[in-house]
Amino acid sequence: MIHGPCGLAKLNSPCMKQGKCSKFFPKKFIVATIIDEDGYPIYKRQNNGIFVEKNYIQMDNSNVIPYIVHLLMRY
Repeated sequence: MIHGPCGLAKLNSPCMKQGKCSKFFPKKFIVATIIDEDGYPIYKRQNNGIFVEKNYIQMDNSNVIPYIVHLLMRY
C-alpha cells in the first residue's frame, strides 16, 4: 500500500493540514526497525532506488504503508 502523493507533489491532498502531511509522510529511511520511547515501532525503510509511479509521480519506500495481510483481510 502506498500513501500519497501529498506534500509538494499535491498540496490539495486530503491528508494535508497547514502545509504538511497529517500522517507524517514521506517517512525517513532507516536501516532497522526500532521502538521509540513511547513504545511505537519505527519501521525499517531501505533506500534501494526502487520506485513505483502513482498519478505520474515517482514514489519510493518512504511512502510505503506497513500492513499485516491477515488483519487487513479480517477487518
